[in-house]
Amino acid sequence: MYNVQGRAYQTRSGIYVLVSGLLANSCMRAQITGTYPGSVVHIVDPGHGEVFIREWRDPGTHFCAQHLVPWSEHALLPGDFGHKEVAIYINDALKLTVRVEGQPTHVDTNKEWIVTALVGAPAGPYLDCAIHHQGDIILAIYRRVFGPDTRAACETFKAQNCTKLDL
Repeated sequence: MYNVQGRAYQTRSGIYVLVSGLLANSCMRAQITGTYPGSVVHIVDPGHGEVFIREWRDPGTHFCAQHLVPWSEHALLPGDFGHKEVAIYINDALKLTVRVEGQPTHVDTNKEWIVTALVGAPAGPYLDCAIHHQGDIILAIYRRVFGPDTRAACETFKAQNCTKLDL
C-alpha cells in the first residue's frame, strides 16, 4: 500500500482511527483485521493502540487495471487506556504511528454547516435529513443536499424540505 495516512481521535467511547492509502492496482484488497485494544490481546500493554491491516491480491480477478486505487477504513479502539499513539501495521509490518488528537472541535464561524439526506431517495422531500459540521465524516449512504451555510439556515432548510424515514 502506498501513501498510508492515519488520523486518531480520542472520543468518549475510545480512540477513533481512520486509515487511508492507495492500493497498487484494482486486484488488491485491504481490510482491518484487528485492533488493540479490541480483538487483539497482549499480556503486557505495549503502551500504544494498534490497528492491524491485511493487504492481499484477490485471486478471483483475472484482469487488473494498473492504476492506484484509493482505500480507507476506520476502527474504534474501545475503552480509555490513556494511549497517546496508535501504531498501524500492514501485513504485520509497522507502517505508521500517529498521535491521538483530542476530540475535534467545531467552531461556528458562520457558513460551516451542511444538511445530508439518504442517497437514492425517491423524488419529493429528502429522507432522513441530518445537520452536520462540514468537516464531519459522513457515511456513504448519505449525500449533501444543502450547504455549507449557517446552522440556522440549515435548520430552516431541513424543516421545509425533509421528512422522517418511516419504516
